[in-house]
Amino acid sequence: MARRAGQLRTGFEKVREDLKTGRVAPVARGMRRRRRWAEKAGGLAGELPIIALFDSAELSAALGVEGVVHAGRAAGGMAGALLREFERFRYASEWLRGTIATEI
Repeated sequence: MARRAGQLRTGFEKVREDLKTGRVAPVARGMRRRRRWAEKAGGLAGELPIIALFDSAELSAALGVEGVVHAGRAAGGMAGALLREFERFRYASEWLRGTIATEI
């Protein structure tokens, strides 16, 4: 629904553009992209939550778009609810795996 409403954008360049303008919060990226994200984004995310719970295939399946590595959700609206759901998922995943994640 968010993608159809124009509140979700995928692709590094689009997400980076949205970060520069303050349009996006939170940001999701594939789990294996941590170093490259830090190098390319140059700290644009600041204090925004970076969700790194899923790999590219899982992000693609959830969003209905092939090859998703980076996705940004427009600030406001349902962004807070989305973050709460990711946090619940993270806790459930940790409980099932018996591990503790360091970031959302």
